[in-house]
Amino acid sequence: MREIQVWEHVLKWGLAQSPELPFDITNISKEDFKTLKNNVRQCIPFIRFHNLSSEEFSDKVLPYRKILPKDLLYEDLLKYFMNPNKKSKPRMTTAINEFILIPKLLQFNMPN
Repeated sequence: MREIQVWEHVLKWGLAQSPELPFDITNISKEDFKTLKNNVRQCIPFIRFHNLSSEEFSDKVLPYRKILPKDLLYEDLLKYFMNPNKKSKPRMTTAINEFILIPKLLQFNMPN
């Protein structure tokens, strides 16, 4: 499973945990971001953001930057994607197994 798919599934799962959260990011308030951040906080360390392309990062992750830990992850990722010649080591090296992740996420009755 590609890392962007893991990110998208985690977001979808996080939104499904609080049905009052809008799925359209343009309608998410500051409080909604706090709720979503709380929902996904334990999943974030398992996502290998360094394996994303710059385009995936800017299109799919940056809109949700408010849910990323600023001090540890967000600034590291910005530096990583803004300076492609200076590559830092990823924090996690093992790929997520989709045969484990998807069934676990589906147990939470995610909307389509």
